[in-house]
Amino acid sequence: MKTWRHPKLGDIGPIIRQKQPEKVWKHFYDPAEKWQDLRDADPAALEREAIDAGCPPFRPSKNWPGVDWRTAKVLRRHHDESYGPAYFREMVHPETAWGEKLVDHQRWVGRTPGAVYVVVELGHPCRVKTAFRPLPPYGNVSGDDDVHQRQADYKFEKETGMTTDWARNVARRLEQAGAEVPTSISKAWWLALAVGHARLLPDAPSTMKPLLKRAERTLRSAQRPVLDHLVTKDALNTALDRITEGLKDNEPETLEDALCALEDLMVVGWTLHLEARLESVLAQARDLLAWFPPELHVMAAQAGHRASALGGDTEVPAVKLWLEVEEACSAALIRETEPVVRPAATLVDTLMPAPAPLLQRVRSWSREGNARLRAWSQDVFAGMSVQVAARPVMSSGRATHQALPLYTPHIKEHAHCRAFVIGEGKPSGFEVTELLLAGDTSLWEFEAPGEQASLVLVVASEPIEGATLDQVLDQATKMDDAVVVERTFTRPR
Repeated sequence: MKTWRHPKLGDIGPIIRQKQPEKVWKHFYDPAEKWQDLRDADPAALEREAIDAGCPPFRPSKNWPGVDWRTAKVLRRHHDESYGPAYFREMVHPETAWGEKLVDHQRWVGRTPGAVYVVVELGHPCRVKTAFRPLPPYGNVSGDDDVHQRQADYKFEKETGMTTDWARNVARRLEQAGAEVPTSISKAWWLALAVGHARLLPDAPSTMKPLLKRAERTLRSAQRPVLDHLVTKDALNTALDRITEGLKDNEPETLEDALCALEDLMVVGWTLHLEARLESVLAQARDLLAWFPPELHVMAAQAGHRASALGGDTEVPAVKLWLEVEEACSAALIRETEPVVRPAATLVDTLMPAPAPLLQRVRSWSREGNARLRAWSQDVFAGMSVQVAARPVMSSGRATHQALPLYTPHIKEHAHCRAFVIGEGKPSGFEVTELLLAGDTSLWEFEAPGEQASLVLVVASEPIEGATLDQVLDQATKMDDAVVVERTFTRPR
């Protein structure tokens, strides 16, 4: 896919190749996001094709299961033919609103007319980090267009204009939601959320008081069965599952979205006096955050901002959540310099098992294998390089890091080969066999100076089975001529 030139940000490229399968599975296949409303292709039919190719079915927790290279090829095709064109067409629409994230000037967000929320990281070119149609976090959401549009507005306001416009936006939502007794879960959600935000507003204008009183009376008149569907155990558990997934990633988007969803559930739960249930969830979130990765320390600023925007009262569950995040960020940075024992390690290890030390296993491979295959592997490595940026990139008066590719030239002939990259966020290996054998392309993109990634080649005279690098290595041990070689590449500082 080609880049698109934004009048202020410059060239914007699509999601990087190694992330495309994950984003297709998490968002394009999610039936609640209803991408079919924006594109002629049917995501459900494409998901069935992916399942036939070995992809696990979409699940609401959005915990990415990972796929082998053959299945990833199918998902990348779905990105190039359907998902990518859909979010690109929305991005280039003249009515798409763009704004800088309040606490991270290296990322911008777009809110499109089709209610697609796009996160872009600055660079040369800028890159789409993710694109999705946002939904409220209560369970069994009916993803009609009004739900998408309202949530997209809310998310865009919160992430780009909260400092100056938040009180006015709360008053507007309070007036709209409090006008009639809610008879649907969606209307009840927005009413309870607006009441909660109005109560938490640090300096509410006097004109908001009558609006709040009317909205509170309206909320008390709502049917209990409707209100009981707003903060269910399933919705809270799904938010915790997504936090777990976000903590495994070295990019902040997944974790940010999960924490913001849990924040909203806690604001609504606090409004409905469900403090006991929320305290239990907070305890579970605290155990998970004990494994906060230092790579995401940038979220400390967002955590402080959110706690302050919600009034700063440490007795309020949503504020407690962000204070826990802020403390976890600080602890993660301390762990980089001092050995400490992480609390509740047994629980966290169960939820987030540590990956196998695959790189150590690869480097301990002692068999020489077939000399011709080893020579072919060394020739492959000889043609690879990290492509250096042509010039520095400046944005908002500061230099930003351009993603640099690990480039492989065209390979004229090849043996039976499986190729994996072990890099940032992919300790279990990311399969790049298809890209390697296609040649003249990027296998991996380095985001930060000094970042390292190891390319592992497993080569044999016969096809090598296995869905993961671990399984491929198991198979290689049973083959007499198999060769396993590795080389680590480093992005220049």
